[in-house]
Amino acid sequence: MAARLLDAAFAVVYLRLLGRTDVGAYQFLVVFTTYLDTLVDFGLNALVAREVSRGAVAAASAFRAVNSLRLGLWLVGLPVVAVVYGPLRLATNLPDDAVLAGWVFYLALLPSVAHQRGHGHRALAPGVPKRYRIRKRREPTRRLAARIVAVVRQSAPARPVLQN
Repeated sequence: MAARLLDAAFAVVYLRLLGRTDVGAYQFLVVFTTYLDTLVDFGLNALVAREVSRGAVAAASAFRAVNSLRLGLWLVGLPVVAVVYGPLRLATNLPDDAVLAGWVFYLALLPSVAHQRGHGHRALAPGVPKRYRIRKRREPTRRLAARIVAVVRQSAPARPVLQN
């Protein structure tokens, strides 16, 4: 309930400050950035929690593999952002300051992607046991990638057989 009241108070403030046209640009930026954040996250937090709790993958290796994948997904979204805030800017009717804000919103997703890159579990807890520390081997990354593919294949609906 308090969160809804806070949201309403924030809405009153930004509606009053921005005006009708700028509110539309702001809403577009928020929704577009939320879609991009969903692309970058891709449900990987749940996957890491499940795989590490099962003991199938070491925590540090899982964090490293997932953060590398997140960085790749962020880079995949970069051309989309460049097109939307570049050539399609006139089609979306975004003012220059909204385009700048959109780039800031997208770049703000990068620290959440890159924060643990190369640090693994140690970024969360400095006293991580030795068995969870990052090793230079690539095998755990391959196992996690194979597990991701297996989960995706299991969750995909079966293809119907086409009959003539």
